[in-house]
Amino acid sequence: MAARRFYGGVHPAYNKDLADKLAIETMPVPKRLIVPFAQNLGAAPKPVVKKGDTVKKGQIIAEPQGFVSVPLHAPTSGTVQAIDVFPHPVGADMPAAVIVPDGRAAQKLRQAGLRISKRSVDRIFAEFGLQKKTLPVPARPHAGLP
Repeated sequence: MAARRFYGGVHPAYNKDLADKLAIETMPVPKRLIVPFAQNLGAAPKPVVKKGDTVKKGQIIAEPQGFVSVPLHAPTSGTVQAIDVFPHPVGADMPAAVIVPDGRAAQKLRQAGLRISKRSVDRIFAEFGLQKKTLPVPARPHAGLP
């Protein structure tokens, strides 16, 4: 059977003329951020903050619950105005946190240069939503290399 070739293709208009002459701008911080707890197809994380709490950028605001669930972090610093149900991009109403930014974007800081254990590294990775997956390691990974 001979290989078939596909000629042509789809070439939609790029519409770059709408913005290609404009300068890149920094968007202002919105007056409030609605942060949905459901961020993937897995189980939604459980909120660990409540109304009135002050949060810092990168702070965990919801922790994993169940299979394929990861922690959710505050996108900026501010005050939690509400934990309620809001319209979600999937078309259903889902739980979310409302954060009123303080304009400082203060981050949760970690002390640099600490010596930590492998268990602590695994915990930190999990805290940032990275799931541990064990891969096989060859007995002699550099065998045969010049």
